[in-house]
Amino acid sequence: MNPTNPLFVFPAGLGVAAIVVACGGSNQSAKDASQQQAQAQAQAQMSSGYQTGMQPPPATEPMGGDTWGATNRQPSDTSPSSMPSSDMSSSASSSSRYGSTYGTSSPATDSNSAGSTSPMASGPPSDADLAKLDDAQFAAVIESLNDGEVREAQLVLGQTMNPDVKRFAHDMSVDHQAMMNKAKALWSKLNIMPSATAISGQLDAGTQNDMTTLAAMHGDALDREYADIQARDHMNAADLVGRIIPNVKSAAFRSDLTAALAKIQSHQRMAESLQKQLEKGVTNRQPGTTGR
Repeated sequence: MNPTNPLFVFPAGLGVAAIVVACGGSNQSAKDASQQQAQAQAQAQMSSGYQTGMQPPPATEPMGGDTWGATNRQPSDTSPSSMPSSDMSSSASSSSRYGSTYGTSSPATDSNSAGSTSPMASGPPSDADLAKLDDAQFAAVIESLNDGEVREAQLVLGQTMNPDVKRFAHDMSVDHQAMMNKAKALWSKLNIMPSATAISGQLDAGTQNDMTTLAAMHGDALDREYADIQARDHMNAADLVGRIIPNVKSAAFRSDLTAALAKIQSHQRMAESLQKQLEKGVTNRQPGTTGR
């Protein structure tokens, strides 16, 4: 059969490619048409195969998978579900009675409402907060301050083996007990009954935190922790008492607090000196020794 014969009838299925050849297309055009015809037939066979049960090949998964989340999130996506969270925590020893954690440990009674409780703002009380208190409330703060020092000193006296730490803890116990007794005798004369406030409540809570920390320690770790707490707490106590004094109404109470402030500042210097002694002792300790 001659495909160039205009009377030639093309078989069904040859399509446009055969017509191009029949109309006198070039040999290259015929080759291209044959390739197109083969592709068309292959596609038809594949389509027929899928209809009879063959499964199409799986789609290629994008690179990267779900590295940044369940939905191929891009690295620049910082949503909580894709980025790791950070949990910032602090040790018990960092939450002292003073420092930067006033009111963050637990709710305390609000100074303006005996029946209500509210957490204090972070940080030491402001001058504006102190200006709202009366002498009875200041007395409660001083009482909590002295009581905390005595309790911690007595705890350490029963645990430390370091003679310098024992001596310092003894001095703290005796001095603060004497300061508390003197203040209570004065308050009795002035008819001042200590009235709890958010500040005094936080001091009490902080003392308990320090007691828990110290009770779990022994040897050099206990000695250094106690010295650190004492240096920090006396520094902050001096600041607090110094700002309380101008707000006290009773002249006798102000005078007593002025004397107490000088004692607190002396204790701060003693605690800082003990810190240096313990640091030197740690540095100079011979290898293989673990404590005193």
